[in-house]
Amino acid sequence: MRWVHCAEIASFAGVVRHAGFPLTDAQLDRYFDEQRRIAALVGLDPAEVPGTSREMAEYFKQVRPELRRTADSELVYRFLHQPFASWWLLPANGYLPLCHLAYSALPAWARKLHGRPAFPAPVVATGLYGLRAAGLAAPGKVLPLSGRHLQRAVDPPGREGPAVDQSPRPPVARRVERLGSKGTFLSCLARGECEDGNFPVTTPRQRASATLA
Repeated sequence: MRWVHCAEIASFAGVVRHAGFPLTDAQLDRYFDEQRRIAALVGLDPAEVPGTSREMAEYFKQVRPELRRTADSELVYRFLHQPFASWWLLPANGYLPLCHLAYSALPAWARKLHGRPAFPAPVVATGLYGLRAAGLAAPGKVLPLSGRHLQRAVDPPGREGPAVDQSPRPPVARRVERLGSKGTFLSCLARGECEDGNFPVTTPRQRASATLA
């Protein structure tokens, strides 16, 4: 379970940085430290979970000799590259390029372990930058939530119904803010108000412009 936790949150952080978000080392350490709360919820001892980028790098250094390319990892790769859909639909929905981009964004040591070809680094960078720009440019609310049970699922405890922030932030950012407590790094990230003042951009259009600058 510790491997699953570390691989997941390290992947999130890696993709965010590769997509051009100006995440500092101090902010990354804060993110890893906050994720110890999630580790506790799934039964891990927070003291045994990496809480800084240095600790995370050390953990992967220790665990890498134990990692193998197995039938299970091949199953996941085939699922990403041979989806259960008619072949003529794949070019239209972008499934294969997006999934191969996800594989290509893995660390170099992980790609070497799998032994599969990946997109060149410039293609990966361009793809992730483009996805981030598209996400930030999306309207704050694409589709209304269809029921109160869905609204309650994304609202923080103690807040009911439509009494939520309706500012024009991307849906993912708004959802992250609702899931995080008001003082966490994730919630600051969603609002563009992190402590060190590196996030003055507050609207989707401004954020998209900052991404492309």
